[in-house]
Amino acid sequence: MNKKYKLWEDARARVLQRAKNDPVFRTLLMTNPRQAIESELAVRIPSNVQFHVHEDSSADFHLVLQGESGELADQDLDAAAGGRHDPVLDLY
Repeated sequence: MNKKYKLWEDARARVLQRAKNDPVFRTLLMTNPRQAIESELAVRIPSNVQFHVHEDSSADFHLVLQGESGELADQDLDAAAGGRHDPVLDLY
């Protein structure tokens, strides 16, 4: 696993853990994911990065398809991580 992906996964886990333990944060994450994530991770997310947060249930299944290239370019991954060279962000 490369370093950027590991940071991405760590940040994702942090956001999901906070949502699990904090109902107010969970609501914010559902209604305004950008604000919730920027606040939790202390990062600024470029406006061209979008978030889609879904709650699973026993009747809902989510299938996420990769983009045409199959992976994020380093530049896109950096942008999603707040424009840093060492990203600290992850999301679902």
